[in-house]
Amino acid sequence: MNKSVQIVKKLKLIGQPLKIFRKTAFITGMFSSVLEASKFEGASVKSVSGIRGQIKKALHNSEVPAGSVRATFEDKLLGSDTIFLRSWYAVTIPRFYTPITNLLTRNNLNEIVTVKPLSLLKKEKELKINPNVNSLYKPIERDEKVSKPFKINRHIEEQLPFQFKTKSEASKLNIVDKQRVAIIKEPREAKVRYYFIYLFI
Repeated sequence: MNKSVQIVKKLKLIGQPLKIFRKTAFITGMFSSVLEASKFEGASVKSVSGIRGQIKKALHNSEVPAGSVRATFEDKLLGSDTIFLRSWYAVTIPRFYTPITNLLTRNNLNEIVTVKPLSLLKKEKELKINPNVNSLYKPIERDEKVSKPFKINRHIEEQLPFQFKTKSEASKLNIVDKQRVAIIKEPREAKVRYYFIYLFI
């Protein structure tokens, strides 16, 4: 039913070198006429030995067989080489006419119209359409993003002013000490501690 599809099959054309001039050669036996050979100008060819080439122009000279072409190759060919061209050939499909009567109907004016789809019939008769559960929108649930602590490269931090530098470990310990709970000693404990420090000093 799809008209845009084109069916092709593989086509492999084989020819033999007629004359060899270094990296240029005349190829014969690949095409049957000059018109057919001119359609393949610029096509890539390859020899059995693996030398790649390209068809340059179809030969119109009467001294060579009809359908001969001039091609250039990467290296010099041998007289025993076989050149082949890989291509595609479009296959025409026979078309048939099949009238489809089950999708046609007649209205009040006796005009042929297409049958109404199910969605249109339900809309006219005000019937509720049962939607597909998987097609409905669902609430998006995203995990809370936890950002990693910001770290400055040591070499970049050395070039910053002092007020923007991160605090050292000693200053962090002082902050921790200040946040600790104060210990109130008894008078006897304070007196013992005082004499203990006085003796060692």
